Amino acid sequence: DPKVGPVGSHAIMEVWEDSLALKIHDSLDVQWTSADVVRIGTLKDLVLWIDVVPESLSGDKGVVVASKCREILFQYVITDVDV
Repeated sequence: DPKVGPVGSHAIMEVWEDSLALKIHDSLDVQWTSADVVRIGTLKDLVLWIDVVPESLSGDKGVVVASKCREILFQYVITDVDV
């Protein structure tokens, strides 16, 4: 069974609330309903989870949004979070 859990100790938590979350939210040119960081699967995997209004995002646009989020994560030298 897949599991979802809290982030715990990770570098992203040091910047998420102060600035990173705002940058991510501002970069999302989509109808998002939530964006958060969670552990999914084996609970080793850290994921930036972006929830959008159903049927409001094409697959192509989703790839663009994920790439933009990954670029922002790299600006913070966070390279071990999936989007």
